[in-house]
Amino acid sequence: MRQYQPAQAWRDAAPLHWNREEYPLLTVGVDHKRWVARILHALEKEQAGTSIELVSHHRCRFGRWYYGNGMKYYGNLVEFKQIEPLHERVHDLGMDIILLRDTGQMEQARALAQELIQERDQVLELLARLQIEVALTNQHAAVTPLKLSA
Repeated sequence: MRQYQPAQAWRDAAPLHWNREEYPLLTVGVDHKRWVARILHALEKEQAGTSIELVSHHRCRFGRWYYGNGMKYYGNLVEFKQIEPLHERVHDLGMDIILLRDTGQMEQARALAQELIQERDQVLELLARLQIEVALTNQHAAVTPLKLSA
């Protein structure tokens, strides 16, 4: 235990300040990964009818955050705006994969699964960049100049 060293990312994040309303920004990527994982799992089963939540990109958990508090707090940031078309594409691909699976077109479905994984990773990369942008903004705001008395 004495030799334990936390991951560098943990050490880098330790001094960062997060406001309570920003906590979902730190966890919403898990919802996105989970939705994609369910699509990929359903594809592996290769059985039509395996239940999967095929909702629009507005109605999934990530989408509800994105179009709700995400838009409220980060809607003006470039990284945030870049997420939307990728997230929509992830859902389109997921729906296409399940349709192909259900019609027995497994080869095409698996090919789209690779694209789905790439799009998922791009969303997560932008989300990480958004988190960094917010953290840097918070860090900058926390540094206030001293007022000198005359």
